[in-house]
Amino acid sequence: MVEITNRVARLRRTLLIIILVTLPCYLLGTIVLFVARSASSQLTMTPTNSILVITATQVPTSTNPPPTGYPTPTATATATATPTFTVTFTVTPTHTHTPTDLPTYTFTATDLPTDTPTLPPTIAPTVAPTLEPTLPPTDTLAP
Repeated sequence: MVEITNRVARLRRTLLIIILVTLPCYLLGTIVLFVARSASSQLTMTPTNSILVITATQVPTSTNPPPTGYPTPTATATATATPTFTVTFTVTPTHTHTPTDLPTYTFTATDLPTDTPTLPPTIAPTVAPTLEPTLPPTDTLAP
């Protein structure tokens, strides 16, 4: 019986610790929700997008040469470049069928093969080798 009460007391203590540890998480979540609601009720100004186009053009100026011994009353015009944009439309070529000449057969005359006379094979007589008698070896004495 004492063992069962110890188990129950230990289980109660564990559950109480789990509840006490998770309470701050619940409270923090509630605070975050209230802050988010109050922040969403305030209107925020949204910037508008506008396009500002600035074009700069250069004014033609005259350039005077450096002074020399003799005065020159002429002015030199300076060319200025002004960019212009033009749209050029191009036509995309289409595939067209071009007829091509096909190879044709050319007939050429050829000679027919003729019989070539050949000699029949002949049998040549062969000479059979003849055996010559030889003397048996003899003993020789050395001096």
